[in-house]
Amino acid sequence: MSHAAAILPHHLGRTAMVYVRQSTPKQLVVHQESTRRQYQLAERAATLGWPQPRIVVVDEDLGRSGTSSEARLGFQRLVSAIGLGEVGLVLVTEVSRLSRLNSDWHRVLELCAVFDTLIADDEGIYDLRDPNDRLVLGLKGTLFAAELHILQARMRAGLLNKARRGALELRLPVGLRRQPDGTVVLDPDEQVQWTLHTLFERFAILKNARAVQRSFQAEGLLMPRFVQDGTDQGHLVWVKPTYQMLTQVLTNPVYAGMFVYGRRVQAIRLIALRTGCLKKSGRSWCLASTPPTSARSSMRATASNCAPICTTSSIATPARRVRARRWSRGWSCVAAVGDACKSNTASKAPVTSVGTTPCAMQPRPANPLANATWMKRCVRASLRR
Repeated sequence: MSHAAAILPHHLGRTAMVYVRQSTPKQLVVHQESTRRQYQLAERAATLGWPQPRIVVVDEDLGRSGTSSEARLGFQRLVSAIGLGEVGLVLVTEVSRLSRLNSDWHRVLELCAVFDTLIADDEGIYDLRDPNDRLVLGLKGTLFAAELHILQARMRAGLLNKARRGALELRLPVGLRRQPDGTVVLDPDEQVQWTLHTLFERFAILKNARAVQRSFQAEGLLMPRFVQDGTDQGHLVWVKPTYQMLTQVLTNPVYAGMFVYGRRVQAIRLIALRTGCLKKSGRSWCLASTPPTSARSSMRATASNCAPICTTSSIATPARRVRARRWSRGWSCVAAVGDACKSNTASKAPVTSVGTTPCAMQPRPANPLANATWMKRCVRASLRR
């Protein structure tokens, strides 16, 4: 590590780049002094001898984490300028501002050593052609990467401890709402309640998600869904039911009154080299029973009755696809056995907007559909044909 003596005339003939970064948008609001200190490095560059036109402030990465360089356009711009030999000095308050990933950090060190670029922080100026300076910066990068791991492990342990107590607030599925005091209740929209009740009841009878989907499509029933992103985020819309949508509802333990965390884990798929979600074994889940309220008792009872069959293995295994076709064919025959279902199911127009008035609700099928014995007898008769 050296000081101003390391600055040579050919360094002054190139650009001095001040790199400014804060890890999260919240830090921009809470830790404003840190941001000011980073911007003041432009004054330090002028003190070291760089003229004002050759001082460039790179602040595109405000609110970006240093764990990766993919979304950091400012860092990419800085590395490109170093590789073109246009930078004589890089100024940061501490070297962790540049990167907390070892691969990115050592790439910067290699480029600075090849193109004779200096790095300056609050403790001094480093010449990467000097083995001692390079060793110091390498150790600093390793320590900052280890510090990130320690911070993440500490935050992860706190999150898991909160999840084990059932106090971690997760996004609720459609049909459930969280009150300001933290209590989970049914959605006040009666149309949403009736649709979910119908879904669980038909699955208890048909025992196959594909058959339930065909029954919904045959009667023109729609499924409620929350918009996840965009300008309409959080709004309730009605869409045609898909197989994935129904299985997500049927396999969600929240409808049975259980708080579950850790069902999926982020993993890298080696084929496409992309990050995706993998389902974890049930032994590694964080489970916590949620006390049922009076508003949730009926849905909890319906879902609990389906609990032995509402599992991923009983719905998504390829061995049951042939059986799904048979059950769906049986459902079609049951729908055409007589006018019992049709007379009890009034004509329904597709729902395009959510509403709580009786005129916007889908009428509920009556007794023949809820009679499990009658339904199974008709299905067996149809399959024997």
